[in-house]
Amino acid sequence: MSYRCLTVYGFQPCLGLHHDSELNQFNLADDLMEPFRPVADLYVAANVAEDAALTPILKGKLVNLLNADILSGGQHHSVAYAMERLVQGLRGQALLLPKLLEYKQHSYE
Repeated sequence: MSYRCLTVYGFQPCLGLHHDSELNQFNLADDLMEPFRPVADLYVAANVAEDAALTPILKGKLVNLLNADILSGGQHHSVAYAMERLVQGLRGQALLLPKLLEYKQHSYE
């Protein structure tokens, strides 16, 4: 979850819903990333050996999960855009929680 995305929509990232550590400046970001955690968990479980080192190549693949396909509001979007839609939903619109899909890169039509 992007600090910038939260601030663009007028939120204070330090004020979380469940996370409330006074030392954490990103409590809200931590809360909102939880629905997306399974994307990384499933990728790692399927593609990364238990004793694998966190190499620059693996880090790049993990960052690229932001471009994975996910369902948001019944539509296919990238994880990054689905995160933004979730933040938009906090402003009183429908809260669009993501639904997992089989892993593949998001493509624009």
